[in-house]
Amino acid sequence: MSWRLRVTPARSAPTVQSNDYSSKQVNIDDLRAFEHRLVELTRATRPRAYRSRVILALVFILTLSLACVWLFDTDTSQTSIFHSLTKHWYFTLSALLLVVLGLTGIQSRV
Repeated sequence: MSWRLRVTPARSAPTVQSNDYSSKQVNIDDLRAFEHRLVELTRATRPRAYRSRVILALVFILTLSLACVWLFDTDTSQTSIFHSLTKHWYFTLSALLLVVLGLTGIQSRV
């Protein structure tokens, strides 16, 4: 039993054949269509990026201000870190929220 391989010629890529447009005009039209689609995608992601910036900025400012309150507390230097963090639970929660936002990748959406 012998096996025969049938070789078929490769098909060439389709070419644009138009009497109205030169090849430069076709390239320009493709670039314009690409630019138009890119602008559409950018406009669609703008509200989400703005929302991510606002959330990140608010959590960062909150954590920074609560860290100042925590550090300038006179009892902080006299107690253990665990007791100090449980006393200032709002700072602990905001710092954890900032870490969670960082782990979820909010910085890449900004």
